[in-house]
Amino acid sequence: MGDAGRTAARPDIPVPRDETPDMHRLTTERSVIFTTVLVVLMLITSIASSRRLVDRERSGG
Repeated sequence: MGDAGRTAARPDIPVPRDETPDMHRLTTERSVIFTTVLVVLMLITSIASSRRLVDRERSGG
């Protein structure tokens, strides 16, 4: 029980360079951009394939 106060009193440990808030922000932005591009590509692919299926049904194939 006495250890709980000890960790709070410790001086802040320097954050490694690859874990700074700016890097986290960049990584998050890249993830959001990547996910958005992926979703858009999936939508385009699904629309294109559904149009192909409709065209096949109309042509009797």
